[in-house]
Amino acid sequence: MSSPTAQPTYQRRTTSLPALDIDKHNHTADHAGVVAKQIMDQVKRRCVEEVNPVTAIYTSELLKLRDRDWDDVSKQVVERLPTFNSSKSSLYRARRKTTPALPKTQSSITLDGKWTDTATGDRFLLIDESHHSQRTIVYATDNNLRDLAAADTIYCDRTFTPALPFPPDIHNPRPC
Repeated sequence: MSSPTAQPTYQRRTTSLPALDIDKHNHTADHAGVVAKQIMDQVKRRCVEEVNPVTAIYTSELLKLRDRDWDDVSKQVVERLPTFNSSKSSLYRARRKTTPALPKTQSSITLDGKWTDTATGDRFLLIDESHHSQRTIVYATDNNLRDLAAADTIYCDRTFTPALPFPPDIHNPRPC
């Protein structure tokens, strides 16, 4: 009879698998499938590393296939590639791993690293200051500022629209 506090014991089993004999394949090599997987891996890697839209990354990788010589393998690769609609969930999931969540308040916005520079490495965040609980964030490249300074006339309008549905305390643009 075992005591009520006794813990069960487990035994670890080891299984040895037979070594694979590569000369005994019962199917032909799937070169098109391998290339299609490499292309989709490249798309996913770019979605994680770049800030370009996921659809643009997917399209640019597909357009690279036009530069190749068209043959039966190219045709098979295209046929094996998933459509954007069938792969978008995994691409956006990969992107979310490195993209911060949308901020709930102005004070929770953290701007550093790739969020302050352009894709080519130029400075983009000009001002990030808080004054009396109001935060001012100004974006422009140095080239944008030179063009603005060189202009004889500057036109402004009041068409400021947030790209995302932020609460009023986050997006409060001040028009010219």
